[in-house]
Amino acid sequence: MEKGSPLKGLKIAFVGKLGGTSRKDAMRIVREHGAIPFERPNDEIDLVVMGADSLPSLVEQTILPEPIRQRVQASQCELISETELWHRLGMVEHEQN
Repeated sequence: MEKGSPLKGLKIAFVGKLGGTSRKDAMRIVREHGAIPFERPNDEIDLVVMGADSLPSLVEQTILPEPIRQRVQASQCELISETELWHRLGMVEHEQN
């Protein structure tokens, strides 16, 4: 599944409460797409996925460690929503307005 995957080689961590699947399943899915999942964000992470059931301001203030917030602000690490992750993997379609 990983050939041509947008996640291939990325180090990914999940924060907050996932809405679409369990954390274990989410980690399995990204692993199948060539990513390297981590239990918690750290200085090696390329992509932090915020759970769909988490409020963005809450996550940024209480769940993300300060060094990770600084890396996101400096564009050294990307912060996306769980929904955006599933879009990138083609598992859900973007909503049309």
